[in-house]
Amino acid sequence: MKPDSLAKVLTTAPVSLNPTAAVKVSQPAPATVVSATALTAADVSPTLAKSVSANIRKLPSVRPALTTKLEQVRWVNPDLASAISTIRPTEKGVPRHAMTVPLSLTAEVSDETVFENAADAGKKSYLPRYRLIERNQQVQMSLAVVEQGWALSIELEKFPAPALETIARNAKGLQHEVSIRLQHRLIAGDTSGGQKEWMFEPPVVSGNSIRAVLNITQALELSLLFQVLTSADYSAVLIVQRTVKVAIPALKNGGAIQKAKLLGLLPPTEHNHEGTISNSSGTLRGTWTFDLDTGVESGGSSDIWWQQKTKTSRFMTPRGKAELAYLGAVDFDAITVHALQKQQYSKTPINGSLRTHRLIKSLPRRPIPDPNKLKNNHVFAVKTNQGNYAKVQILEYGYNLKIRWVTYAPAQPPDSLFHEVTRVIAQPLLPQPFVFPQTLYPYVYQGITASPGQTLEPRRWTFKWQDRDYSYYQDPVRADIIYYLPDAFKLVRRPESPHYPMVSIYFIPAAKPEEDTRVTIEYWAFPSVKNERLNAAAQALKSAGVEGNLLFQPMIADKPRLFLKLPQPDGAVHRQEFPEIPVELRTGFSDSLTLPIQDFLTIYEALFSKLTQVFQGYVQIDFPGEQPAEIIPFQAHMGDLVGEILDYQQVVDATTGRVQVTITNAIESPIQIDQLVTTFDKGGAQVSGVASGLSVTLPVVLKAGESLTCVIAPAESIAPTELTSLKFDSSHFKVLPDKDAIFTAMLRPDSPANYNRFIKVNVRKAVFSDRIADISIDFKAGGTLTFSHEEFAQTQSDVISDQAPLFFPIRDLINRAADSGEYEFRTIVMLKDGTKVEDPADQWRTDSVETLNLSNVEIPELPAA
Repeated sequence: MKPDSLAKVLTTAPVSLNPTAAVKVSQPAPATVVSATALTAADVSPTLAKSVSANIRKLPSVRPALTTKLEQVRWVNPDLASAISTIRPTEKGVPRHAMTVPLSLTAEVSDETVFENAADAGKKSYLPRYRLIERNQQVQMSLAVVEQGWALSIELEKFPAPALETIARNAKGLQHEVSIRLQHRLIAGDTSGGQKEWMFEPPVVSGNSIRAVLNITQALELSLLFQVLTSADYSAVLIVQRTVKVAIPALKNGGAIQKAKLLGLLPPTEHNHEGTISNSSGTLRGTWTFDLDTGVESGGSSDIWWQQKTKTSRFMTPRGKAELAYLGAVDFDAITVHALQKQQYSKTPINGSLRTHRLIKSLPRRPIPDPNKLKNNHVFAVKTNQGNYAKVQILEYGYNLKIRWVTYAPAQPPDSLFHEVTRVIAQPLLPQPFVFPQTLYPYVYQGITASPGQTLEPRRWTFKWQDRDYSYYQDPVRADIIYYLPDAFKLVRRPESPHYPMVSIYFIPAAKPEEDTRVTIEYWAFPSVKNERLNAAAQALKSAGVEGNLLFQPMIADKPRLFLKLPQPDGAVHRQEFPEIPVELRTGFSDSLTLPIQDFLTIYEALFSKLTQVFQGYVQIDFPGEQPAEIIPFQAHMGDLVGEILDYQQVVDATTGRVQVTITNAIESPIQIDQLVTTFDKGGAQVSGVASGLSVTLPVVLKAGESLTCVIAPAESIAPTELTSLKFDSSHFKVLPDKDAIFTAMLRPDSPANYNRFIKVNVRKAVFSDRIADISIDFKAGGTLTFSHEEFAQTQSDVISDQAPLFFPIRDLINRAADSGEYEFRTIVMLKDGTKVEDPADQWRTDSVETLNLSNVEIPELPAA
């Protein structure tokens, strides 16, 4: 028997809710596909197989808060799966030569990506697109009568994306799997309401083409399908999903590109295989540092420092792990990333000092050789802290340098680290909408017509549960299919262990005094659904006369609208709509916000309070006519996330009829366990479990990584094979959010660890006696400022001012640690006769004022004249 068309969209091993209600909740799953290049069982990623197996063991809750499994999101919503994959890229990986799947040199995988063979970079491949085949001016598509009903058949052919047409001539199509679905509005003309999906049978491959069939068995389904294919009001779209296994760079190699995207310096879909991540010109001020990966002056994460030791002594100094190579007066544009990789880099600063002329007694007058290697148009190379390569050209030399630069994330060297991923890339086919009017395409319909005047629309039911009204929508052609909406959207935990929040934060230190530290926060909000509510709805529907074994499916909506309350520049908190954030009711939504640090702190505090309205909101679904809109709350609280919090290990003893269990806290925060309520499945009925031999006394608080053990036996006799059906009731578990541990779990490993605070320094002319040429102030946790006697003559002022960045741990700011405001500095004085006088290297002066007025007290004692 062929499966029903709509049921196939989300059906595998439905989860039983309540046997007496005869209701099932469908689960999304990867479509079963057939391809000429299909992956064999032997090719399945061990990592993926292990993950799937582990999640079966790690989701034993009898009160799941979700009905779409987290690990299946990629097949339901490929775009969202791609977005959330960047929330915290993995740091782990294996060398390139050890990979057995094609390599993508960027974290983004699309059908415009050129893939490399792990062993031979010269062998390229690409992911094909698909289109309807047209022969003799007829599209190869038909809706016809078959033995068991009707069938919609389509034939598609592969072709490369237009951007890859040239490359594709010498590359081959990437191994992949294909599934096809037809999606359209539930109500014709409804631009924001429900959607319906039909899933095609697994395609059959023939050479460069595939043939797929959608089977239907009911006359009402045929009528609806005919209307969908002939009327643009349904906005039908045919979607081809291609599933591939490839390797992408681990964070070690991809962090800089990700950081540049967080700063808005690269578009999110950049596909540049030379890896240009920063390319511009600007000014590098004296005493300031510069981050060549992001192209901004920076006090925290930086690669070079335009160091001003004295008025004339200047050096381009590498910072952190960065290294330099001097190239000289060369053609800047001709320098390739490959040439940069071949340079000899070192930690040696590049001399940019001014040439001086001095008379040396008893010797003829002659100029000292020019030490400056940073003349106009000269070039130097930098191997950055992120392992990328930059070329920098001096456009105009001075105390402030005018420069231009290009930074590359090069093709990955043989020892680069990669990790294997499974990606699903969706392609909507032309035409859009997917409509073929019968008058223009009579050959498609093989004599099939629609019933005249027949209107097919879903029926809306509303039932109250726990003092709140919930709506349910009955499929227009399958009365046993009921679409439901989530209870709420909540932040989600990772499906893999440890189950940390799917939230990441990245700090962007202030580059200028007038700026503020910014924070990029990325998150995933997932739909939360209580099965008890669906059980109650099933009973109510049966009482209302709905017959059959009900199949509950998550609603799909065309254009859900997201509203959030976020801090505003005026300090208030306003609700605003975010139309640019796509919301999918089955899998939720993801977003990336870049905010001033004070606004972020407001959001961060809100994550630990149930009283605030900040970073809360709702999703609204509109319906045509006078039908009321559906409102689904968005609740962001660290004590109430969607997903598993415990890991379980079970050892079944069929002889004694008992199960030995170890429960481990698999999150970052403590978990309070009040009771252990368990059940076994006995032929569809629930049998309570009885716990004994507890290793601790309940209630208990398990810290991160701690475990408890016990033995669970069924309250009545069950078959030995049913012992493996043990499940725990998670409603008796409570997360006690640990702010510091959550911050650690959320902070991206490539994020700077410091934030910048700027100190203003004033120096009066009177401080400079006739003997002093320069005064430098070196801050222990910050930059260096240099003041010159000549600046007073240039500015015609009695006071010179400048600002220096101080670096402080971000963790202290987030945790509201007391800040005394103290900072330490040393003073270095250069006399006009060349004598250098400075504070001892191990002795630092202390102050706490925001504006430091430098006087003779803050400089070292000068030697006698």
